[in-house]
Amino acid sequence: MANIREKPCLSVLSASALADYTLNPYTGCLHGCVYCYARFMRRFSGHQEPWGQFLDVMNILTKSALILRDLDLLRGYPHALVGFTIIDK
Repeated sequence: MANIREKPCLSVLSASALADYTLNPYTGCLHGCVYCYARFMRRFSGHQEPWGQFLDVMNILTKSALILRDLDLLRGYPHALVGFTIIDK
C-alpha cells in the first residue's frame, strides 16, 4: 500500500540548476518505473519506503498569495513553459 501525505510548502517555485526555477508539486511517485530519472529524490524525502510507494503532495491551496507572487515572477519570462498534472480523487 502506498503512503500518500500532504506537506505544506513555502513557495511553488524553487531555484534550480536545470533552469532558473522549477515547479515540483510533489515528491515521490506511485509507479516506481525502473527507468525513472528521479529515483534519487528518495534520499531527500525522509521516506523508508521503496521508490514508487510514497507520494508527498505539496499543499499549495493554502498559499494563494504566494502563488500569485510566483505567477507574477513567471510572467517576466516570456518563453517559460509551465506544466501541471491534475488528478481527480
